[in-house]
Amino acid sequence: MVRAGQSSNSHTNQEWYEALVEEAIRIHEEDRMLSLRIGQHGRSLIREGCGGADTLQCGAAQSSDYGTATAPMYLAHKDGVHFRVYADETRPLLQGARLTSFELFTAASMSP
Repeated sequence: MVRAGQSSNSHTNQEWYEALVEEAIRIHEEDRMLSLRIGQHGRSLIREGCGGADTLQCGAAQSSDYGTATAPMYLAHKDGVHFRVYADETRPLLQGARLTSFELFTAASMSP
């Protein structure tokens, strides 16, 4: 963002603001595409009845759209694959496990 602001040829605060908004949108789109690609590459690892651990909170709350570690899970779920997720984070308040469980439950209940 600093680089975008510094390299812009803005002459007014409004132009500078618009340059920063454009950069923020570009960063967001890049993050969305990276998350989707992670999901597409990892999707084949999730098969019917399998189980996997998600140790960190790596979902949409920390990244755009699909998240990182959860991206393959979302795509597998979208494909109708049934699998288990073990959210096993153990930091002081189990923040990651609670957030991961919440995100996955929310995503599953919103699916058609």
